[in-house]
Amino acid sequence: MNNTGKTRSFVILGVTGVLFILYNVIFFVLSAQDVHGASHWISYAFAVFAFIVVAVTSALSFGKFADARDSFMRIPIYAHSIAFLVAELLVSTLFMFIDYRIILAKRLYAFSGALFYPPQFDYVWIITFLVQFIILALHVIVLVLSFSAKNTIQNIGYNVQDKTNYLKLLKVDAEIIAQKCTDPRLKNAFMKFADDVRFSDPMSHESLFELERQIQECLGNAQLYLANGDNDGAMSCCNAASSLLAERNMKTKVLKH
Repeated sequence: MNNTGKTRSFVILGVTGVLFILYNVIFFVLSAQDVHGASHWISYAFAVFAFIVVAVTSALSFGKFADARDSFMRIPIYAHSIAFLVAELLVSTLFMFIDYRIILAKRLYAFSGALFYPPQFDYVWIITFLVQFIILALHVIVLVLSFSAKNTIQNIGYNVQDKTNYLKLLKVDAEIIAQKCTDPRLKNAFMKFADDVRFSDPMSHESLFELERQIQECLGNAQLYLANGDNDGAMSCCNAASSLLAERNMKTKVLKH
């Protein structure tokens, strides 16, 4: 993660901490003025959790999820969490206000001497919980998809790097063998093979693994033949490796379409 990303994460964590303290001060000062129902405290719990989510996602920006984004709009996860916090604060405030109005309505019913008040008053907390739970669930889904996409991209990158390294090492092996050759014809054959490897497609497929193993085996056998002074055997291995490489490259083109 670069310095800009670290600074951004520190700023988000700092601002989130200050806002969390300010929110709690305002909340408890106002809450102390009157009694409240379940919707009020459920909304507070979801709001606190939203602050925690922003802090956690910002902290994750220091690690391997620094570049995690959603799969659709490519928005960073910390931006999603901030949007979730804003939405949660708005919705929780709305339900707190509704809870306050219900408390007042119950008092008016009691003051007027009514024995009963509308039964739906007792079910508002369920709606409060469900609405905010749905908002949270949607955000969690976005986070999970973003983390999954990040891991998938990383795995693809690692696989591409592995195959690129395989071809680089194969080219180096061929050049090392060419340097050991005293026969110009054999030396040129291995240098040509090294050039063919250099221009080969680094992408691969599990169906090509056996071919790639055989190519590597041919070079290993060529080194043994050279060590024993058998140039013909080494040339035979070089020709076999070239044929296998050509077959691999042809199949790679087919698999890409």
